Amino acid sequence: MSVARLAISISAAALAVSVWAAAPALAAAPGSAAEAIATLNAQRVANGIPGGLVEDPAKSKGCALHNAYLAAGGKVDPDHPHKEDPGDPRYTAQGDDAARTSNLGFMGVLRPSQLWRDDLNPWINAPLHAAGLMWPWAQTTWYDASHSQACMGVGGTATIEPGSFYSFPGPGKTGVPTEERVLPEWPYNPYTKVGIPMNATAGPYLVVWGGVGGVRSASVRGPGGPVEARVFENFVFVVKPLRPHTVYTVSVEWPLLDGMPSTQAFSFTTGTGPRDHFLDPAIRLTHVRRSGRDLRFTITTSNAVGFPGYYEIDFADRRGMWPTGLHAKRVKLTLRRSQTITFRLSPQAVARGFANVSVTLPQRLGPRIPVREAVVRTTVRW
Repeated sequence: MSVARLAISISAAALAVSVWAAAPALAAAPGSAAEAIATLNAQRVANGIPGGLVEDPAKSKGCALHNAYLAAGGKVDPDHPHKEDPGDPRYTAQGDDAARTSNLGFMGVLRPSQLWRDDLNPWINAPLHAAGLMWPWAQTTWYDASHSQACMGVGGTATIEPGSFYSFPGPGKTGVPTEERVLPEWPYNPYTKVGIPMNATAGPYLVVWGGVGGVRSASVRGPGGPVEARVFENFVFVVKPLRPHTVYTVSVEWPLLDGMPSTQAFSFTTGTGPRDHFLDPAIRLTHVRRSGRDLRFTITTSNAVGFPGYYEIDFADRRGMWPTGLHAKRVKLTLRRSQTITFRLSPQAVARGFANVSVTLPQRLGPRIPVREAVVRTTVRW
């Protein structure tokens, strides 16, 4: 993709998303626009791409209006989901403009700390959309997450020194995922343009900018020699998953610049495996004590506030046995930074002389992905 064409696709055309088919829907907004923009800027800088994008409040408002339009049942054209219907009473020109110039996503399963952290953002698994947010010439950005919808775009055209090259991942970047799963995005996932089918597991995608015209050729080399890579516009797709903790070097040949060959080279290091969207939750279970028939304990978390979980109390001994009629009790809760629970014990439970207390945080990223559970537990005796 040429620089000019990429600029159009980001700031003026609709880059829509069916962002992770494996991970639909967001139960809570992933934070404020300021938090999302700060994280995006940090991600850009970490890849050697200019940061400093400032919010366009009017466009953020447009995103909010479009999210409300969708939540209210506004008409959507399945062949062009990045626009509003002027004949719909919920239509607004500002919302329609945001729809046409932004990444969109319906993110109901993921939670705030899973959407915006480290190298993650809501569109990181959608190459067209991720490339748009990393566009080096951007100056402004906008964002809204409401009504289980997320909307974000970038715009502006900054002046950059001629001959400057940029890439995603950036030069020297570490922790690059070894593989990507090819998932739906609108209007298409560019992996499919190089013969890698939907739902396939391939190597990572690489995005390059700076040359004139589309990439002429590219190569990716590891310690064992070249690995197969295919080019589409300004994307380089590694065909097969890469080895973990390995340095790879990329060489990109652009069309002639002022009559001279234009070559871009950079290296990156892979991480432990595929990108991990699961949160490593910091949950503590403290101050567990009994007073009469009341069992009290405190649950704290620093990074899983707002997540749904449950606590459980049982009376099993080390063999997993407990008396007939003395049942375990499971209670749902929403994690807060700190909360104290009081549980009323039966006389039979008091006579047992101990109780096992546990707190479980299940994380599900999608209907076809297994639940991962984080559990903390302790035993209190009296």
